[in-house]
Amino acid sequence: LALTLLERQPTFVFRTSSSVINQQFSTPLPMSIVGQRLLGDTTGKKLLEPTIGNGSLVMSLPEGTRIVGVDVDLSRTERVPALRSELEVIHGDFL
Repeated sequence: LALTLLERQPTFVFRTSSSVINQQFSTPLPMSIVGQRLLGDTTGKKLLEPTIGNGSLVMSLPEGTRIVGVDVDLSRTERVPALRSELEVIHGDFL
């Protein structure tokens, strides 16, 4: 599962000035998977991810989960929906 999730993620790079300004921190993949497992079956439920980033915290949730994500980084909000068809991503500052 972790390998599949990793293969679907964009290439992770070192922190850049942009990632520092936007306070972007990637969640380690094992932690992402554990978090998703703790949620249990989310089929038919709505889920809000206020800092969607690369989507690692929601990508292995069951099909049929309605996911709405928010991110301040326009490039991420444009890239992440391609990873999962029912994912809605909003560009903006959640706070």
